[in-house]
Amino acid sequence: FDHANRGKAIVTASDYERVRRMAESIHTHSDAVAGLLVGGQREVTFRWRDEETGVRCKARVDNYEPGEFMLDLKKTRDASFEAFARSITSYRYDQQAAHYTTGARICDRPVPRYIILACEDVPPYVCQPYFLDPMAEERGFNLRRRAIRKQAQCLNTGIWPGYSTRFEQISLPTFAYFGIQEPTR
Repeated sequence: FDHANRGKAIVTASDYERVRRMAESIHTHSDAVAGLLVGGQREVTFRWRDEETGVRCKARVDNYEPGEFMLDLKKTRDASFEAFARSITSYRYDQQAAHYTTGARICDRPVPRYIILACEDVPPYVCQPYFLDPMAEERGFNLRRRAIRKQAQCLNTGIWPGYSTRFEQISLPTFAYFGIQEPTR
């Protein structure tokens, strides 16, 4: 078995069942969500050079419907509005959206919509489609521009800075404090 399947990813029975349940959730969510996955092109790669810095860029979108939308599937523990907004912030999905849509535009394959389909990887495997509001989109484009400029600087100088070499005090973000206080009587 090992020899015949060398180089292939082995999927355990529990992983297979989890993915099957996630797919079932997506296909039964609504006709609109299920319809997003009927057509389109899977794993489409865009390659381009950043217009400002010349940095080589690449993006691979999960599902691309030419002229219509890009869809990126994200597995998550919690697809609720509040929790997934935190995930977008933490994992910079807004920056990713900006990068992908910029690539599509530069490659003359623009789309008017970027959809994130969040799907829980734990029971009950709820899924929820989202699109970014204008402020989140703008934040994504700003983060992307800053990251591309930093990468260009590092490529030009050969210096790739890390984190601080000192001990640093850390504070939690504001959202960490919501909903934890006991009600006063």
